[in-house]
Amino acid sequence: ALVAQEPGRAGLRRERSMSLINVGGLAVSAGDEAGARRYFEESLEISRALVAQEPGRADLQHELAIAYFIQHCLVARHDQRHWLEQVLETLRPLREGGMVHGQLDQLWEKATEALRSLNAAD
Repeated sequence: ALVAQEPGRAGLRRERSMSLINVGGLAVSAGDEAGARRYFEESLEISRALVAQEPGRADLQHELAIAYFIQHCLVARHDQRHWLEQVLETLRPLREGGMVHGQLDQLWEKATEALRSLNAAD
């Protein structure tokens, strides 16, 4: 409701995006894959819009990369490469800019390893 009343407030939209990820995780746990996919996709769209609005914010870029990684986990194997490449494309400027962050590095390694596994299987 607050986001609808004040759509320009990036902080509220960011909180909504993070909440959607949490609710999507609950939906997965409850066996509601279709519901989870809707929550995760809405979170992804919000994250994309936030990065477009404030492209210099590393925290928003990191959260967008997380949203891409979640998509990789949900799709059929033949679509996973696209999402993994999106993760790496989003994180690459942060890494090249010297950003050191444990969660960022962990996500980079997970995406890199998953992409390596896909390439080895082909």
